[in-house]
Amino acid sequence: MSEHEDTKKIVEFIKGTAIADLRSQVNWVRGSRNGKVPPPTDGQLNFALALLALIGCESCGFYMLGASKTPNDFEKERADLGTYVMEFIQDRFERHSPFKHLVKVLADFLRHALVHGYGSYTPKLDYGLALFISLDMNNRARAVEEKGTRVIELNSLALAEETLRAFEEFKDEVNEGKNAELLSNILRARDHEVKVGESIRNQFNVVFEKLKKA
Repeated sequence: MSEHEDTKKIVEFIKGTAIADLRSQVNWVRGSRNGKVPPPTDGQLNFALALLALIGCESCGFYMLGASKTPNDFEKERADLGTYVMEFIQDRFERHSPFKHLVKVLADFLRHALVHGYGSYTPKLDYGLALFISLDMNNRARAVEEKGTRVIELNSLALAEETLRAFEEFKDEVNEGKNAELLSNILRARDHEVKVGESIRNQFNVVFEKLKKA
């Protein structure tokens, strides 16, 4: 298999995993809002859409940048992997997208709030984020004030759909095969060695053997 075919295979893997899940969520939200499928029984999927969109951006950014921001044994400080999110959005989102002007907010604030809980309840801050869903793609971000707190409200559906569009552009460029630097970066990221601690390996082996016997 040629190196170009290898890069296309990697992008197809992303398409079939993170992007496929994101697209399924988008279709569900749009279908439920249009009355074509049953709506979610509890939440509105605004948190799920935003989280999956950021995961998609980080995955694509990891390959787009050749894993260059991933920490290794020689670095004294851990790299900020949110850089993958920021670089992908800056490089691939539409020129007039409000999300391009909010990359640090998305990567450092929203990403931590969704994944780690930071910022999900921050009463001491005089600013914050809120997520909503609107089928109007012109309504992507807005500023409001609530009891003296400045809040930026983000349309999770718009963020998700921009991520899907950006991925398709990314995929098409890989399939075209003319950007040698991009193809090289994808292969470099593929070959990046992930360090796994011995305690992780030992725990995995023990549980694996127990599950085989179950």
